[in-house]
Amino acid sequence: TKEDIFTYILSLQKSIIQWAKIIKADHEDADVKLWLDKLNRLHWRSFRPLAMAVLLKEEDSNNIVEFLKACERFNFLIIEISERYSNVNNSSFYALTKNYYKGDKGLEDVIAEIKKYIYDKKEGLLDVKRFCNTIEKNYDKEEGFYSWKGLKYFLYEYELFLQEKAKSPKTLLPYEMYSAKNSGDITIEHIFPQSSNDIPYWKKNFKTKDSSIYL
Repeated sequence: TKEDIFTYILSLQKSIIQWAKIIKADHEDADVKLWLDKLNRLHWRSFRPLAMAVLLKEEDSNNIVEFLKACERFNFLIIEISERYSNVNNSSFYALTKNYYKGDKGLEDVIAEIKKYIYDKKEGLLDVKRFCNTIEKNYDKEEGFYSWKGLKYFLYEYELFLQEKAKSPKTLLPYEMYSAKNSGDITIEHIFPQSSNDIPYWKKNFKTKDSSIYL
């Protein structure tokens, strides 16, 4: 009917607005914007349709933030740390999107289900041992953490954390500059402490007299 067509077109109009907010990490609430930005850095994976549904239906910014935190936690712990495929559980999340949008499930149910796929003893996908094994193999190849695909995201987020803790007014370079494949001028380096002789840990584990080889 004409009413159905009009309703469908109206829903598309509203959806496009929220989709643009997701892509651009643009939101009137600063905390929501912050977590949208983090998820853009993680490429969202299967969560964009679900996030759009949440932004369409949920008015409480605190609830939206809790949902986004769960999505970020899943993407980092399951895909970056546990090294699962980027489309892991996508069919489950698409079904969850449908059920939430239709009103069959609430946002609390959605958040609980995302966390279940992380931590649940039977269905949880978190596997820290898998990550440790990968890093050990990388060290055997003399690559260490450098070839870990989640390294740049982890270090960038850690830098943001330190910046916030220190209340520093400095602004980091855009994440895209660090993550771009052609960013040959931006590298990750391990820095050996220049005053290592004064620190027992470094003195014990790096016994060579010529510490310059580590610098």
